Order: sequence, then structure tokens, then C-alpha cells
Amino acid sequence: MGKENQIKIPVVFACDNNYRIPLGVAMSSLLSHASEATFYELYLLYTEDLSGDLKDMLLSLQKMYYNFSLQLIKVEKALLEDATSHLAYISNATFYRLFISELLPEYDKIIYLDSDILVLGDLSELYEHDIQDHILAGVIDWDCQEKLKLSEARQTEIGIDLDIYINAGILLMNLNLIRQNQMVDIFKQHMKIKYSLADQDILNICCHNRILRLPLKYNLKARYYRTPKLLEKNPLLLKDRVEEGCNSPLIVHFVGNKVKPWYNFRCKCGDLWREEAKKLISTQEYQEMEESAESWQKHISWYFMVDWARQQNKIIVFGFTDIGKELVEGLQRAGIDNIICFCDNNKQKQGQIYNGIKVLDIQEALSQYKEVSIINSSQNYYNEIEIQLLKLGIDNSRICRFSSKGYIYYISIIRDFYEDEIKEIYYKEFGESETDIDRIIKVLIDKDNLTKKYKLRDWFWISK
Repeated sequence: MGKENQIKIPVVFACDNNYRIPLGVAMSSLLSHASEATFYELYLLYTEDLSGDLKDMLLSLQKMYYNFSLQLIKVEKALLEDATSHLAYISNATFYRLFISELLPEYDKIIYLDSDILVLGDLSELYEHDIQDHILAGVIDWDCQEKLKLSEARQTEIGIDLDIYINAGILLMNLNLIRQNQMVDIFKQHMKIKYSLADQDILNICCHNRILRLPLKYNLKARYYRTPKLLEKNPLLLKDRVEEGCNSPLIVHFVGNKVKPWYNFRCKCGDLWREEAKKLISTQEYQEMEESAESWQKHISWYFMVDWARQQNKIIVFGFTDIGKELVEGLQRAGIDNIICFCDNNKQKQGQIYNGIKVLDIQEALSQYKEVSIINSSQNYYNEIEIQLLKLGIDNSRICRFSSKGYIYYISIIRDFYEDEIKEIYYKEFGESETDIDRIIKVLIDKDNLTKKYKLRDWFWISK
């Protein structure tokens, strides 16, 4: 089919050099699943100069596919000077989507796609949705919505009716209405506020009551891929055809910093993502990715955490939170008795005692104790805390990050690794290793509190 007869669909990505391979996979999967009638007009928004490797990847895509055009658009840093985020793994590139109406004045409507996705079908039907008087169209983010409803603080922060709170990773944007309503000026004002979910909160707040809800298949979180049982009882998603969305999605979205398929080789749909990656990167680079993933998996394991702790002289746990407390309890069960204190930057927590361990200011702790090692238990501010510790003279070799796997991790992994994870949970909860999976299951069945704590009915029991 000639280009002049194809449907032209503008699609915008935003990225920095750190997401080179995910961006390439997202684009390649989009192009490889396009119908003959579709021609994609791709745009890449960026601020920092693109690396040579990223440019080479974009060139390789142009040699592989002929059903698209590509234009690079540099976003001025001044636009992002007010951008702030609570989450350490979110870069300022996430805010680029707020300015698309100004950066692409020639379009009335566009599709925006995050880079941590895999496209499994043609997106013309998404683009052809009639959004009428809606500013945005997106898929409801029921995970976030559930948390919002359970958290009084988050409800106060958001300050809107939560019936339609969408995930901002895949959007159909009505650029005409964004311009007519001068929404960019409103977005800019909200960028000054440090919302928990950054631009996603901004879009939901500013466009509230003018958001069209799309079916689940246009933005399926990878954790639900081919697992409709996890969603079928949720009343928020009944209208979204859960079976179709989970089993035949058009876009799979790898949401969450512990479920990215380029370093978590256990996550659902990761095999399809890596097959797409093999088209783009060399055998050597793929092997390096495998090695990096193996190292990452090792460092988030409880076995590694205990082994590391046993090799230290004196340990400080930085972060007096539920996760920090759970970390200390688990280490104590494993026989680790060299934890000398908690530290936390929150002065209201300092002076408290938990399990016989006092909470101190970090500088006070360092003045009292020498040659200490520190476990950084923060999940969202680990980078900032690590920088703080390095500035205080703590050698990097004495800092260990504790990554709590959590519910999202467990429901995101494929069944092949369930037994490994169950054995690790047993070790963490009882302080001893056990290889007999039948015995472990019997013990866990009898411990209803652990079934609830790890929500085993949502992943492990569901497979039995």
C-alpha cells in the first residue's frame, strides 16, 4: 500500500539516554505490529544530547522498518525547572508529555507512549477513538485508585473524585482542547507541587471530569498478563472486559521499578520483550543484560542481605519505617545481632526504640560509632540517602541497599519462580533455610498472618 493511502498516526515518546534499549523495544514492537494501512509519525522528546548508541539504535530502526517517520524534538531545560518527583527512579523526561500541545502545534490529537511498554497490535483503533470534549483518554489505574481510597493523606493531596484516575503511560491526547483551555499554564503551576506520582497526578487533577475511560487492553500492566483472576472481582474494571484485556492486550506496560524486563528476567511477558530486544542489540550486549539481570536478582534476595550482614562489624539501618522494622526483625530471626541503631532524618522519629534498638540522627550515630556499615532501607529516596551518606564520608563499599520485594513484585513474576520465592519468604520469616516445598506450604497454610502479609492467595495459592 502506498504511503499516501495509509492512515497517519502521530505517536510521541519521551526519553533520556538511560532508557535507550527500552525505547528501542517500544518503537520496534509498535512498528512490527502495524497493519499495512498504518503509517506512524514518531516523535522523540529529549533534553540532554542523545548518545551515539541511542542515535545508532534509531538508525537501525529506520533500516528495519519503512512504515514510519521519526523526528527528534529537543525540550528546553527551562520548561522543566519546576519539575519535582518523590520517586527516585522517575526522571524529568516524564514531564515532557505536559508540553506536547506546544511542541507539536500541527496536530489536533496524538498518542503518547511511555518507553517501558511492549506493543502487541496495531494502534489505529486506539487513535480513532472519538474523544469529543474530553481532554485525555486513558485506562483506569485501579491499583493507584485503590491506594488513594485507602490513604487519607493521598486523598487530601489529590483532592478530586477518584472514580476515574488513569495511568498516564499510554494516553490519547486532545491537543486542540489543551490549547483552547490553556492547560499548559495550569500544568506548569502544578509542576511546582511535589505530587507523589508526579505528572500522572498533575494530569488527573488538572483534567478531572474531562477524561475518557479506555478499555483495559490499551494499557495492561504486565503483572496482570494472562492472569485475569487477579482482576475479575474488581468492580472498577468490569466494564473493561477483563478477560480480553489480560489475555489479548494491545499494549503491555511494565509499571514498577522492580518489574522491568531488562533486569528482572522473572517478570510476566518479559520473554516477549526480550525477543524484541534481540532484534536491536548485539549478542554481546544481550549477554551483558543477562549478567546485569542475574546480579540484580542476587542483590534483591534475602539470602544476599543476610550474608552481607553477617560479614559486617556494626550495622546501622537507615530508615525507621515499616520496611526498616521488618528488615531488622528478619535479620534478628536469622541471628544477626550486630545492629546498633536505626537512623532517620525525621526528627520526630529520633529517640524512639524498637526491638531494643534506638533511632538516632545519622551524624549523632557516626560520632558514637566508628567503622559502621549502613543498610539503606528507603524504597523511594534511596538515591538521595546514598548521596547524603557519601557526603558524610561513608565509603560506598559499606553501604548496602535493601530492596523490599513487595506485593507488586510477587504478582509480576511467572510461575516458574514461585517455589524459589516461597523458600526465600520462609527463610526470611523463620530464620532458617528449608528445601522441602511441601513442608513450607504446610507451614504457610497454618500461618494465616503470613498468607495475608505476602498476599499468597493472589499469586502462589492461585497456581495450586
